[in-house]
Amino acid sequence: MAQQQTAASAARRSRPPVIVDVGLDVNDLATMKAFWEETLGYHEARGKDSYSYLVDPSGHGPHLFLQVVPERRTEKNRLHLDIVVASLPEAVAAAEARGATRVTEFKTPITWFVVLEDPEGNQFCLVDEPYWEETRPPYWEIRSDDHSH
Repeated sequence: MAQQQTAASAARRSRPPVIVDVGLDVNDLATMKAFWEETLGYHEARGKDSYSYLVDPSGHGPHLFLQVVPERRTEKNRLHLDIVVASLPEAVAAAEARGATRVTEFKTPITWFVVLEDPEGNQFCLVDEPYWEETRPPYWEIRSDDHSH
């Protein structure tokens, strides 16, 4: 038994870290929970008045942890979600119908995405799946003009 535990511990120490949760500070938990559940297709695994823990039903994506904070966001968030969607125009329209605001759109030979803000102003990107599938990272490995990794 001790050898099994030692082997399991060694295996855990040798694997790279994995992002399993993404935390998002919110003011209106009910609004933000509904917005992100519908946007991501996630469901709440547990929650209280001060937080909601949303999970990917497929078990593949990271969890989204919504936590209530008293202060409002005052500057651009420094971390954002890039979410690949089957149809960018449809996903953007649906997000806007749920309360998102379009910030800008980028379309280049290697990507097409729209930057949006959720109902509390947190920015995120919806990325068109056909572009993603054709040029998915690490696309920079095939580009000879970009040597900044």
